[in-house]
Amino acid sequence: MSTRDIAYISAPVVTWARERAGLDEDELASHLKIVNASQVASWERGESFPTYSQAEKLAEKLRLPFAVLFMDRPPQISIPIPDLRTLAHSDKARPSLEFFDVVVDALLRQRWYRDYQEEREAPALPFVGSFRFGDDQNAIAEDMAKRLGIDDALRNDCTTWQQFFVSFVKRAEEAGVLVMRSGVVRHSPNRTLEVEEFRGFAITDQLAPLVFINSRDAKAAQIFTLAHELVHIWIGSSGISNPNLRRRVGQSLNEIERFCNQVAEQLLVPAAGFAAAWNDRKSVSENVRAIGTYFRVSAMVALTRAYHLEKINYKTFSQLLDAEYKKFGDKQKEDQEGGGNFWASFTARNSPTFTKAVVGSIRQQRVTYKDAARLLGVKVGTLVNYLAARTGR
Repeated sequence: MSTRDIAYISAPVVTWARERAGLDEDELASHLKIVNASQVASWERGESFPTYSQAEKLAEKLRLPFAVLFMDRPPQISIPIPDLRTLAHSDKARPSLEFFDVVVDALLRQRWYRDYQEEREAPALPFVGSFRFGDDQNAIAEDMAKRLGIDDALRNDCTTWQQFFVSFVKRAEEAGVLVMRSGVVRHSPNRTLEVEEFRGFAITDQLAPLVFINSRDAKAAQIFTLAHELVHIWIGSSGISNPNLRRRVGQSLNEIERFCNQVAEQLLVPAAGFAAAWNDRKSVSENVRAIGTYFRVSAMVALTRAYHLEKINYKTFSQLLDAEYKKFGDKQKEDQEGGGNFWASFTARNSPTFTKAVVGSIRQQRVTYKDAARLLGVKVGTLVNYLAARTGR
């Protein structure tokens, strides 16, 4: 092999990138299909080097810019929006490649849509940042309920969690928020998102606010996550969340996250409505089931509300919450976005409003098919098929 064909990549960077991708040496070699595990190990020890062709395949598999392989040390790569899942001084787990890619994709789409809105001279959305962290929680919840139409009429119209969730999403979109729901990266079933890592995030902007919901979560849990992320929009605070109602008393929780949880509870289960629905002659389990069914929230939210409104003590709350979480794992697997219909999933993953804007821009020749396909996370051929399915041609 000519020395001109040797790619003098950095051993520490290869090791870092492989571990970041969650692969061992055998798995990486198997994915590359051009080398064996011992060769990968040799690259990581700096004892040998790949050809440029092998290095290009390596960068592609590890989802790295080719030039990064030649850096002396691994780059510092961080999530580009605030991570509120733990306290600022706590150690945070390294983000998975799937998580990182989803956040970056959402930011690219949000920025494109912001430019789109500016070109259309769209007015600023008055509710974005209309409140601040620490403001009266009831006032925020009341304003959200009024603007989004989250009321008894909506609850009575919806007979299932799915119907309520779809209506909730639609009203948020109509208000001007891009709501993206996906359990995978760019429509790829092989790149799933883990609920344990994150449930959602919010990007606040007066022209293009965005909420992302991890749709691998159970539908009732997604309802709470949507409410939680919308609170972020109302208080003008971008961030990554993993709303966890199972936290014990005394366990640390980011203050903004706790605040958003409490406002979301009030939005979904108003105190006055809760008081009217609770029947002291019935058991706690019966009350929780009735409140969850009527307000279209999970049993965890109903239990948390009962505890915060002093209908049950902490011991009862803790025991019943543990029991609900045992049921919750199975429920998470039941809900699939789009009901198995790729085109329905396609629109949900990209936000109906965003998809409509991109499609309209194609027809107005403001964006190329190639750029539109990149924005929507598909190949050009898939985009053409989508347009044909919409128009019937």
